[in-house]
Amino acid sequence: MARTAPAVPSPEAPGRLRSVPAAAALLTALGALAGLGCGGLLPSGGPPPPAGPRFAPPPERPPIAAPTVVRADESVPAVDGTAAPVVEWAEPADPLPVETVATLEFEAEYAMTRIEALAWSPDGSRLAVGGEVQDSGKELFRCPTRIYLREGTTFAPVGEAASGLIHGSGANTNVADLAWSPDGGTLALAGAQNFATSLFDPDGTLRADLETPADAVFALAWRPAGDLLAVATAGPNLRAYAADGRALQTVGPAGPTLAFSPSGDRLVSTAPGGAVLWTVPAAGGAGEAGPLTATARLELPTLPREIWPHGVGWSPGGGTLAVSQFGDGTVWLFDADGAPKSRLQGHEGSVWFTHYSADGVLATGGSDVTVRLWNPDGSPRATLRSGGQEDRQPMIDLAAWSPDGSLLAVVSPNRTIRLWNADGEPRATLSGHVGIISALAWSPDGRLLATADDDATTRVWAVPAAR
Repeated sequence: MARTAPAVPSPEAPGRLRSVPAAAALLTALGALAGLGCGGLLPSGGPPPPAGPRFAPPPERPPIAAPTVVRADESVPAVDGTAAPVVEWAEPADPLPVETVATLEFEAEYAMTRIEALAWSPDGSRLAVGGEVQDSGKELFRCPTRIYLREGTTFAPVGEAASGLIHGSGANTNVADLAWSPDGGTLALAGAQNFATSLFDPDGTLRADLETPADAVFALAWRPAGDLLAVATAGPNLRAYAADGRALQTVGPAGPTLAFSPSGDRLVSTAPGGAVLWTVPAAGGAGEAGPLTATARLELPTLPREIWPHGVGWSPGGGTLAVSQFGDGTVWLFDADGAPKSRLQGHEGSVWFTHYSADGVLATGGSDVTVRLWNPDGSPRATLRSGGQEDRQPMIDLAAWSPDGSLLAVVSPNRTIRLWNADGEPRATLSGHVGIISALAWSPDGRLLATADDDATTRVWAVPAAR
């Protein structure tokens, strides 16, 4: 996965950069982000990028029927995560032989200072790399994303995706999110304060711009069927588009984190004070999805209405939804209809991510600099600690399971990546980045891991099978 949104200082870790989906949980209003720029740039005075079709935004959010309110509270059974064995990191005697096979430098005529997002195409033949620009001397901004064609372990740039929408000037401009359609035929790019989502062909040719006036764009999610693109904006709105860019609906409140269930019939979005569950009917007609309907609003205790949860995640079968909570270290488990199942306890402070493996093992991590593993039934499995004083950092906020669930890559802000197996055993340390690691993504076959940093460098690692 990638840290895929504008970065702002974290109050939990002064000087450390946090992604907006997490930072939004710390802000009382997303309007505080208005000073950020858009998504990329052209040289001052240069021509704008070629314009693609310009689609009107969905109609403004109408009043919707109030969904069922589900209030999670202390009556929900608690699971004590501290009962799990604690595993301190130790270099394995037989580490996986991981090696760097490519180093991609994002060199451009403008000042690229950080990679924010990485996305592999579904067949693994392309890698999209989206960055951040900090150059207040420029006046025309767009969204800088480079697409590389992969042949074995060789990568060659095939195009640069640039939004046709240009707004204002300023610094701190970045790509907020990247997402390939399930068939690999379309790359969707969110340009943060560019107020737009843009659709591109696999070679980077601009297909369409989806304008979202006055709304910064934070996150994208394709329905598994590929007929619907959900876009979280700063309204806080949830905007739905057909695969060809036609506007379908605006609902809310929602954002800035989204996740479709594996079957695609449900969508969860974080919301002030909790999360909202939406049902998504089967596609009807030529690429049109039915309207989103809010069915349950999940309200978390001790979470003020202006604070967003940090992470959401569906189990592989879609029967369980994990929602993390800000501040008290709790992860709530709900069923697919929003009924509370259990509350996982053991973390201290905020929980930044909730990631299920293909085998149903849940990984959670956060402010206490630990990663906790939970069995598919919600029982505690292991507590992972980096070990070594040099690794003690304010938080762990970036991790990703390999597609087969055999390895968990955990980013340490000391410029290394730790690989653990699903039982919590150390398998390898990946070193070589100069800057703080800001994004990572596994290739679909799980044999390559792409990682990127704030030195605008992407490394691709060959990872042998762990099973």
